[in-house]
Amino acid sequence: MGKKPQIAVLLANTGTPDDPSPEAVRRYLRDYLKDRRIVEMPPFIWLPILYGSVLRKRPAKSAAKYRQIWTPEGSPLVVHARKIAESLNERMEASDLPVRVEYSMCYGNPSLDAQIRKIVAEGIEKLFILPLFPQYSPQTVGSVMDTVGKTYRTLRNIPATRTVKRFCDRGDWVQAMAQHVRNYWAEHGDPWSEAGKLIFSFHGVPEECVKEKGDTYQQECIDSSKAIAAALNLTPEQWETDFQSKFGPHEWLQPYTIERAKTLGSEGLNRLDIVCPSFTCDCLETNEEVDLGIRKVYEEANPTGHFHYIPCLNSTPGAIDFYERLIRDELQGWL
Repeated sequence: MGKKPQIAVLLANTGTPDDPSPEAVRRYLRDYLKDRRIVEMPPFIWLPILYGSVLRKRPAKSAAKYRQIWTPEGSPLVVHARKIAESLNERMEASDLPVRVEYSMCYGNPSLDAQIRKIVAEGIEKLFILPLFPQYSPQTVGSVMDTVGKTYRTLRNIPATRTVKRFCDRGDWVQAMAQHVRNYWAEHGDPWSEAGKLIFSFHGVPEECVKEKGDTYQQECIDSSKAIAAALNLTPEQWETDFQSKFGPHEWLQPYTIERAKTLGSEGLNRLDIVCPSFTCDCLETNEEVDLGIRKVYEEANPTGHFHYIPCLNSTPGAIDFYERLIRDELQGWL
């Protein structure tokens, strides 16, 4: 029997609809796309577009995509987050640490707001918020901290709070990612044996966020790719860094993964492997956009080619080992 929890670790991710119906997807998209961290257009311009067009057309299309990846246990993002929390709680109890791990979503359930309120109501006064985003961006980590701030403004008893801004600069994350890729290649063969290539595909953001507003996200993605490639002993010709998930009419960070997959396929590249180091858990953007959508684009450009999507760390033993080390490091002085 472990000690009574005195510290809570709250994993935080972006979110997912409660189910793959158009109605649930509309609720999720409404909350997600209303966040000014996500869409930085002035509300008087964006909200009429959101309610007048986007929320009328996109929910049905997105719901169809969610249905392709939905599991009997629910949304992949929630399933993986739950398993991470459960595995970490087993580690904490085995070590007799007074720590409980919960998971939450900025948009969707269980909500970050509700989880914080539950933790405070139980009398836990030390809280470590762990955004599950290796690189920092205002749209991810910034949004998590906005939500925390909004909740705290309504609470009288605020817990002592710690967080991390990023963890892509930790050597053990780089090694965990590299070993994860090695494990995949050990089972499926590596791309070089088939004259192939590895793409590190990161979630994109509008170019203006970097060029005009000075965000460091693009450089952190590039540095992450370089570090993982070095740990894998790759040559520059064996890999590249691209960006996915473009939304709206504006230019986003480039090269676009989908365009590079089509080009490489049309050039006759025999094998294309893609791994997504900005995602800790598989979700719509990895399982549907990459493993289904970009796979189709590549295979249509090269019908004899071989496409491999390397899953996220998810709740693999290597991921749990990394999160346990990170938590122990960040809780020094509390334990």
